[in-house]
Amino acid sequence: MWEDNGTLTMTTKELIDSFKQEFKERRKAGEWHFDMRRKGELFSFAYVDKHFSQEEKEMFCRDAIIETFHFFEEKKQFLIEQGSELEYPAVQRLNEEVDAYKLLFSFCVRDAAKILKEDDLLAFSGYYTHYHRVRFHRAHNNGYMDFNLSEKLIDFDCFLDLVAEFRQHHPMSSRLLQRVKHFRKSHLMKSGYGRDSTVHDIIQGKASARNFGEAEGKRYPLQARAILLGKQWKWLREKVPSFTTKEADFYELVEQLSHINYFNVYAIQPEQAAVIKAIRPKYYEVFMLDLYQEVTRKGSKRSGWFMGEKVVAFQIFVWLMYHLGTPNTYVILTNLAEKCFTKIPRLGPTSRKLGDVVLKILEESETVQGLGVLLNLQGKAKYPVFKEALKGSVRRAIGFTQLDPSEVEDYFIDDFGLKNGEVACGFGAFRSHIRIEGDRKVNLIWLKPDGKTQKSVPAKVKSAYPSAVKLWKAKQKHIKKELASHKQRIERFWCRNKQWSYSNWEQHLINHELLRYIYRELIWEFRGKENSTAAIWQDGEMVDSTGSTICISDESRVSLWHPSKATVEEIQAWRTFITNREIKQPFKQAFREVYLVTDAEVATSTYSNRFANHVVRHHKFAALAKQRNWTYRNVYAQHDPYIEYPEYAIVATLDIESWYDLAGTGRVHFRNTDTNEALQMEEVPTMVFSETMRDVDLFIGVCSIGIEEEWRQNQHMNYWRKYSSADLSETAKTRRSVLGNMLPKLAIKDQCEITDNYLVVNGNVRTYKIHFGSGNILMEPNDQYLCIVPDTRAQMRDNRVFLPFDDDATFSIILSKAFLLANDDKIEDRVILNQIH
Repeated sequence: MWEDNGTLTMTTKELIDSFKQEFKERRKAGEWHFDMRRKGELFSFAYVDKHFSQEEKEMFCRDAIIETFHFFEEKKQFLIEQGSELEYPAVQRLNEEVDAYKLLFSFCVRDAAKILKEDDLLAFSGYYTHYHRVRFHRAHNNGYMDFNLSEKLIDFDCFLDLVAEFRQHHPMSSRLLQRVKHFRKSHLMKSGYGRDSTVHDIIQGKASARNFGEAEGKRYPLQARAILLGKQWKWLREKVPSFTTKEADFYELVEQLSHINYFNVYAIQPEQAAVIKAIRPKYYEVFMLDLYQEVTRKGSKRSGWFMGEKVVAFQIFVWLMYHLGTPNTYVILTNLAEKCFTKIPRLGPTSRKLGDVVLKILEESETVQGLGVLLNLQGKAKYPVFKEALKGSVRRAIGFTQLDPSEVEDYFIDDFGLKNGEVACGFGAFRSHIRIEGDRKVNLIWLKPDGKTQKSVPAKVKSAYPSAVKLWKAKQKHIKKELASHKQRIERFWCRNKQWSYSNWEQHLINHELLRYIYRELIWEFRGKENSTAAIWQDGEMVDSTGSTICISDESRVSLWHPSKATVEEIQAWRTFITNREIKQPFKQAFREVYLVTDAEVATSTYSNRFANHVVRHHKFAALAKQRNWTYRNVYAQHDPYIEYPEYAIVATLDIESWYDLAGTGRVHFRNTDTNEALQMEEVPTMVFSETMRDVDLFIGVCSIGIEEEWRQNQHMNYWRKYSSADLSETAKTRRSVLGNMLPKLAIKDQCEITDNYLVVNGNVRTYKIHFGSGNILMEPNDQYLCIVPDTRAQMRDNRVFLPFDDDATFSIILSKAFLLANDDKIEDRVILNQIH
């Protein structure tokens, strides 16, 4: 339940129920092991650690231990009464619930033992005094299996740990001591279900429980004197006076926080709070930006701030920034998280210690902003370690906020104070504007007192407002980065089956001050009770493919339009509209390739051979697969890449045969994640099938050795030659279609002709055929191969040529080659000329 101040409060019963539910969901998702050394691994445990004082935590743990024993007594009696009537599936379900309570028991041992009474332990010990065995039927082999209740329910070792921990805080009566001695001769000890050493230590009075729930990792407590005098802290000492006048007190604060878990609000003392209050938030944020710049300098090795003592200080500085609520806290936390989880080859994340702290701050912030940042990071993350860490943080943040993540992801995205694509700031007599202009470019403009523009920062502004200029430039970078990063997230709306009510779509998407520059260039589908309409934003209103204004019902559901749901005529109409209006979409939509199930795939039933037997550059393929949100663990291990569609309960897999530097593609197949059954091709939803096949086609189009200008190895030579003249894929067909629409507008239109597979260019010296798939060139009349190695960054930079998308490098290369070869008599490159002549 929520209190009036906006904080979540949960009773012991609610926490236990929450824990059991989360445990069940994670088991269902295939997660079988939880790290008990990390107390915040589950939301309920994180909630207790964050919100409960030590006394409240001890009471919760005591109640949970008592609840656990009541549960096991009840189940024990149930099993005794059922006897041999039990079936294996029922026992399996019971085992999952038992495992959950065992984990809860382990978490509570240390704190519960401090306030438990000896009578409670004596009552608990009665659970182990009788031997009960149940035999149940195993249907799969028609056999039977014994179930020893004392061994299979509450772990006897856990109970011994509880007694050992109890003895550290309380004297033991002879009665309880005698009961422990009796256990040395019990059937449990003889069966190996208890540690004799633990029993011996309890009797001798020197017992200690296992280390439950403690975080792993070496601690580096800091010393204020070392910070004041040490050479490694010189940079810090130069910066501290800029944001606080209590410099020595600040170092003392850092030392004190390094000894405690500074995320626990109960650990902050009044004198520490007074030092924190003396820090000026705005100037402290400048310090954090300077620190971020210090640790991300290009060309430098991993900064010392990510290791040893310094990373402990860095953790404290990050927490203080959040505690102070500086203006751009969430932006800086986002950048830090991405930096900390950037992979260093052969080492791992840049700084897992600091990265985990950043995620912990976000998940425990209990704000829509914190959850929104985590969800946006989840959409950007490619590194498996980062994705796994984010997965847990998002799960716990959802528990704290009790919000639907599908809403928060879209409804809390910072607009940076933009109005009509612009935000301004004054610097004395000077002004500066951050402005989003054509093609989503984010420009920084400086205005002199007379209103004239200036490219660079005025010298007077730089000297008078150094901190403000740093914050202003950082804001421009953040806007540019956010605008670019959201394109891929939005493109995945299709595979996530995202929909919105019209009112929410209008408020949070199409009119969002930052993302309108993406959303307003996309086509949207509005589905009413009886029909649906596709429309795009033009001149302040929604229009269809004919340019006619449409009326949209407030009850409509809105989703991103996909060509797989449209007819050929509708697709062509939209392509003509986009081209004529020169709308450059952030990713292919109107010109998006559509892949439908063929008769051959129906015949093969549960797999597709459409993209089998291609040869690709393995490492390039692995990098692109991860970029497209596929999971591919290791290029040297036999793990096939796959992509999950949780909203559809489907996983798609591409079979790969690894040859180290090269790899061969195989079948594409789909599986239902709920039933673990293979899906027939016609059972796969059209959207899922089309987007999966488009990705695989993209992998081949970008990574195939067939697109390379030269291939000197005998191995796979036949494949390379065949690829250069192969039938067109859907992507290549799209290139042919787009070029067909563009050709009449090109300066070289009279020299070009489009055939089935080639763009034919009539030069002044020879005639050339450029393949729409590979981009390779054959020269007539004898189909002699012409090798032209393009710039790896090649793009069509001729401003007179409009491209409706910018995510197809091969298309740009084909156009560049066409313009070059149309004027082949002006080529000066000797390598090309030697081949032509």
